[in-house]
Amino acid sequence: VRRSGNTALLRLEDGREVECELIDMSVSGALLATTWRPPLGSIVTVGRQSATVRRHHRTGIGIEFGAQ
Repeated sequence: VRRSGNTALLRLEDGREVECELIDMSVSGALLATTWRPPLGSIVTVGRQSATVRRHHRTGIGIEFGAQ
């Protein structure tokens, strides 16, 4: 995951890139602060890691790595 401080680069399915704040990260997933809310089940990429959007929360999204 490419991070600059507490930020991560989130790549959307259509190729757009959005910089977000990395709130928390584990082996299985991450919480990202972003105003962008992709639909649940959407495939995104954080750095080189593919992930699935699993939830929306007050300040962003929760993603699960490798769960397509």
